[in-house]
Amino acid sequence: MTSNPSSTYRHLTTLATAFIMAFCAQAQATETENLNIRILPTPGKMVIDGKAADWDLSGGVFVCGDVENLRDKIAVWIHAMYDADNLYVLARFADDTPLNHAGSIAGDHGFQGDACSCASSLTRKRTTRKAWEVRRSAG
Repeated sequence: MTSNPSSTYRHLTTLATAFIMAFCAQAQATETENLNIRILPTPGKMVIDGKAADWDLSGGVFVCGDVENLRDKIAVWIHAMYDADNLYVLARFADDTPLNHAGSIAGDHGFQGDACSCASSLTRKRTTRKAWEVRRSAG
């Protein structure tokens, strides 16, 4: 019995493609995607002590770069609350190597170790692309 070379080539190509697809599917990490965070009112007087006992943790967001493999090793829950005078932010970290700083941020690699950076916008008005284009064309 002789085999058809093009059929053999097609089978090998299919097998190689299936192997590569299976490997790539396992290599991809599932990263969390957080577009908003709920900022809740404080349940009472806040004490700044690094503990979460007086926090309402129901509005937090989970942040992790590889949920399947790193959720218990390198991840963070971020929570935010407010009262009449202050905005409070709590970050609860999962970290295998806490306080492992690679250097200072003043010209070294400070953000390659443990670091947390927060940014916020103090405006209430959201500018959409459409509103920006209307203002741009009018002025």
